[in-house]
Amino acid sequence: LQNLAPAGILSSCAGEAAYWLLMQLYRGRFVVKQVVPKEAILKTWTPQTIVNTNKSTLSPNQFGLYGLGWFINDYAGRRVVSHDGGVDGFVSTTCFLPEERLGILVFTNTDANNFYTALRLQILDAFLNQPYKNYHQIFLNGFRQQDKAERERIRRERERAALGLPTSLPLKDYVGKYRNSVYGDAEVKLEKEGLVVYFEHHPTLRAPLKSKGESEFLATYSNPTMGIHPVPFKMTNGKVVSMRIKVNDFVEYGGYTFTKR
Repeated sequence: LQNLAPAGILSSCAGEAAYWLLMQLYRGRFVVKQVVPKEAILKTWTPQTIVNTNKSTLSPNQFGLYGLGWFINDYAGRRVVSHDGGVDGFVSTTCFLPEERLGILVFTNTDANNFYTALRLQILDAFLNQPYKNYHQIFLNGFRQQDKAERERIRRERERAALGLPTSLPLKDYVGKYRNSVYGDAEVKLEKEGLVVYFEHHPTLRAPLKSKGESEFLATYSNPTMGIHPVPFKMTNGKVVSMRIKVNDFVEYGGYTFTKR
């Protein structure tokens, strides 16, 4: 993008992203007009949080930081500002080197890949004259290993859920509304198929629960992006007090505890 004239960019999703990236590279200036104050742009590039301080064994960087919506790391002696993103069926990456006036956008039409990261690194290395690495093969091998391990985990989880193991309490005792202070409400209902979880801010999402025994269930989300994960319920004095909701790391790392209301 470093020699791309704004007037020559196609009017499309990619074109709009390119306009936006150029405005970052030119510190808030769009063509000849200062649209966003330069100081505001630079503030978003200022580190606020330490992400890691470990030297990468794969790529030439020593640390990772996080600014206001941007990851910041060193790479072959340069500063790289980046962020990834995606929705169902798509994943992308944006990165730029402010001092080099270089911007990279990668769009892919599947969310089951690591190629978007591999291609970004491949372009960076070529631009910065770094020793060649076949990032595509490296990331593909890693993706296949992770995918195999995840499929095996799900197979084991489903086998256990298929045993029909008894629960610690009658199913009706798990029914009710649960609240997480960050997310909001989730509700467990008892339907013909058994327990099902519904979510306040995802009205089309449902998660049928199959018992794994005692007070742990297996949730299979209606949206495959969310995955298949255990949902443990916590009890105190023979009563349900909370449940722990987990989805795929691609959507959200960690999990959320919902307390029964």
